[in-house]
Amino acid sequence: DRADCDCAEAPRSRPSTLLAWSSLLTQMAPVVLPWIEAQLEPSSHEPATPPDSSFGSPGDA
Repeated sequence: DRADCDCAEAPRSRPSTLLAWSSLLTQMAPVVLPWIEAQLEPSSHEPATPPDSSFGSPGDA
């Protein structure tokens, strides 16, 4: 009985699954995109290391 119900629900739940995926991607985009960019352009990501020296500055003061 339950399997039958699942089968009938499958087509209807597909759009919601798409919505869930799209919302998940939307949430992850801000985190994943910078990471992908860093992977694609490591040289471009290297200049972003200076924050380390900037971090030591406040501690010094």
